[in-house]
Amino acid sequence: MNQIRFGPFLLDCANSRLLRDGHEVQIRSQVYAVIKVMASRLGRDVPFPQLMAEAWKGVNVSQHTVVVTVAEARKALAEYRDWIIYLPKRGYRLALPVADDHVKIGLRMAQRCTREGLEKALNHFRLAAPDRYGRRPLDAIARVHLMLGASGLIMTADAITPFQIVHRQAVDLFGLTPALRADRAHALHLFNRHRDAAESELLASARGQEESTAYVRLALLYAAQRRFDHAAESLQRARTLDRFDPGFPAAEMFFWLAQCNFQRAVRAGEAAIEIQPYFYVDRAFYAQALDFSGYVDQALNQYRLAQALAPDVPWLKALEAHCLARNESISQAEKLLTKLQRLRATGAYVDSLYLAPVLKVLNRGDEAFAELWRARRESSAALYSVDVDPKLAPLRRDRRFAAFRKGLFQS
Repeated sequence: MNQIRFGPFLLDCANSRLLRDGHEVQIRSQVYAVIKVMASRLGRDVPFPQLMAEAWKGVNVSQHTVVVTVAEARKALAEYRDWIIYLPKRGYRLALPVADDHVKIGLRMAQRCTREGLEKALNHFRLAAPDRYGRRPLDAIARVHLMLGASGLIMTADAITPFQIVHRQAVDLFGLTPALRADRAHALHLFNRHRDAAESELLASARGQEESTAYVRLALLYAAQRRFDHAAESLQRARTLDRFDPGFPAAEMFFWLAQCNFQRAVRAGEAAIEIQPYFYVDRAFYAQALDFSGYVDQALNQYRLAQALAPDVPWLKALEAHCLARNESISQAEKLLTKLQRLRATGAYVDSLYLAPVLKVLNRGDEAFAELWRARRESSAALYSVDVDPKLAPLRRDRRFAAFRKGLFQS
């Protein structure tokens, strides 16, 4: 085995290194050998004779030496030290708690980014949180609340309070890590529309630990303000750090859409779909790029594929309705709009910012602005894009837009 993974750790067997979240943990070679023996038998007992035979390669050492070395191994695992279990008169065992399984399952479910997937992920993270064996469950719970609001799946008011509560708990217990700082910054940007504070926090997060997520979020923030040079630099840095970051393709497409460079957005979308064919967010951005490039049939196909992947995301249907309305399929657009309004009447959250451009194209301008103001009252997470979103261009040209835009963003 060239690599052995357990929790956030990786044993690089080829180079005899222990890594945590990609960063090397400095340990003695003998400590590495002890961890390797136990990790290669994850969840199984390792008797003293076996540990001595494999970690010390047959050299006769005292039990005291073994105990001291194992103590160093536990120290190397930091807050995960309790994963190394002492078995009286038997030996040791490296065992991940059940909570770790819940975290892994939750992370997989959260990757779908649908409401169903995120809510199921939340349940698993909550099952993991009481063990308090590490910061990951609380970090994950906070991020899921952030994702539910940021993705327009629930109202901001329903996302921001639980996010803030759990985020504060995580910070109190484990300190303000760069990842937690980046999440707080993203909430400031999308929920509070406080661009300056969000930028400052994201830059501080990147200085603390360079990760692609902070730069992806900076790219969104800069592109939304038409600071395209800064956005391009942030995208390049994100690409250098992790070109397979799940959020990168959507940010890149948004960057080109914000500049009305629809052909570049199409090319970015084609690459994104090849890598992440089952991620509805990428298909939604790709569909918009195709729509504004004049490839209507292909755009409608992508909108419908996105809805098949995420049937519980109402704004996808609004995007399809907008495409139909722009291309003179008025009756079909009206039918979709009626479905969304009926869905809203049942109490489901339908983001008004996606309905406004549909109504504007249908020459229902008063209703369109009523939806815009509703989006502002409900603090739609998508409001960050109002200055550059091509769907909103007809609304921006309306003389009423200036009153709507006034005071929308904090400085």
